[in-house]
Amino acid sequence: MGHNALDLAKKIRRKLAIQKGLMEEEHVAHRLYVRMTGHERIQHAVLMLSFTLLVVTGFMLRYPEAWWVVAVRNVSGRAFEWRGWVHRIAGVVLVGSGVWHFAYLAFTKPGPGVVCRTVARANATSRTHGRWLKYNLGLASAQAGFPAFQLYREDRVLGHDVGVRC
Repeated sequence: MGHNALDLAKKIRRKLAIQKGLMEEEHVAHRLYVRMTGHERIQHAVLMLSFTLLVVTGFMLRYPEAWWVVAVRNVSGRAFEWRGWVHRIAGVVLVGSGVWHFAYLAFTKPGPGVVCRTVARANATSRTHGRWLKYNLGLASAQAGFPAFQLYREDRVLGHDVGVRC
């Protein structure tokens, strides 16, 4: 959270300096980086949908007296029966999407490349975060670059180091 605040403050100071004419805005070429293939997008959509359904239906079970749960229950007497089925199906879909994702990484042509890129990025990320922090604190003049991922996504990549040699 702190590094995001530093980044925002640095961007605001830079934008104000550009508006006052103290600094010239750099031209940045448009570059397209495809983060996920269509197959990977479908995997992630299924994962997000099943996880969200699990959270909502699990919340309904854990906190049955919450105002919105009572409202759903008042709409239909069978709401909790449906909740149970939706929760079970979403759980199976979530586990299935995990198996699907593992099989994709292990047995498809682009799969090992995804793992290798993730591990390589995780190894480089800690050094890049240090350079980014120095830049935001004004201790470095050059901004650290994240060519493939944005800063907020880099923290998630760090947790994906699976020990694969690339």
